Amino acid sequence: MIYIKLSKIAEIKPGYMSRREVPYSENGAYAILQIKDFNESRTQVDFAHITRFNPDSHCEHQVLSKGDVLFLGKGHKNFAFSVGDVAPSTVAAGYFFVLRPDTQKFLPEFLAWYLNQPAVKKYLHKYSGRSVHIPVVSRAVLENIEVPVLGLAFQQNIVALDRLLAEEELLCHQLHEKRRLLLEAACLKAVSAEASA
Repeated sequence: MIYIKLSKIAEIKPGYMSRREVPYSENGAYAILQIKDFNESRTQVDFAHITRFNPDSHCEHQVLSKGDVLFLGKGHKNFAFSVGDVAPSTVAAGYFFVLRPDTQKFLPEFLAWYLNQPAVKKYLHKYSGRSVHIPVVSRAVLENIEVPVLGLAFQQNIVALDRLLAEEELLCHQLHEKRRLLLEAACLKAVSAEASA
């Protein structure tokens, strides 16, 4: 298996850095993607409620594009996310790295999948620094992640299997929730019947 450093296959840059808290502006020229905009499993983004703002400085060069991969560099739960259709003039918060892979050789979805794998998380845990007790992945550590070189068709198969797994997990969760509600309703009905007997 041939591996190549992430820095050789993707442009890596930080998200939008602000010296102060990003002020909300209903008609702001830009939108900023933050952790709070992701669902719990970090697989979807709620663009309908994303914060709009007017930046302190020009940030046209930081606008996200379809095919970018976001990587959360701070905290205990690093994750990568492949950006699909994105709202216009959206930038990522400063705690994200924005990866722009060579899409002729690497699918963004595959790259995000690989960066979320246990082996990569183990590497990051080993080499991450600390900032006020919070793990921080440096750019150098991120750049040195070794990514397997695979054909696009093989990458597509991995991505398709990962999507099927995610769909299965969602369906299982929904089934479990419906079963729980059904049992709760049955128990409450039984309690009500017993109490009125």
